[in-house]
Amino acid sequence: MAGRGHSSMKTASLLTLYLLQWKMHRRELCRFANLSYDSAERTNFTGAIQTGFIYTMGLPHEMLESFGYQYIFENNKNYLQLLNGHSEYIISADCYQFDDYSKYAASNFDEEHKSEVRKEQFPIDCQNAFEMGKKLALYVEN
Repeated sequence: MAGRGHSSMKTASLLTLYLLQWKMHRRELCRFANLSYDSAERTNFTGAIQTGFIYTMGLPHEMLESFGYQYIFENNKNYLQLLNGHSEYIISADCYQFDDYSKYAASNFDEEHKSEVRKEQFPIDCQNAFEMGKKLALYVEN
């Protein structure tokens, strides 16, 4: 059984690596296809696309910086600003991840704490996401 779990983890790690490479490739296509190398403008794209990210994760807010997530979030935002639009993001951290924590090997998580965050913070995060959507829609209208 231990070998089987290790194999599953290896497969999951390879899949994660593949997905990250695919995302980076897609981001590079988006960025470099529109970059201008011969003018003062940074982009050849003449339209404007407003973008918003909603990042949800089980990691608590306090740990985001130590894992380097802020760099990733800001980097994604900056890339998409090359599309001549406004870009922003919100973070919904410390999210409730499973319907029943007892069914998963997840002893590092405190289900009671996650439930409390879900009850108190998640509605605020949802409202923030809604407000971000409204703001982005206003950019399109103007």
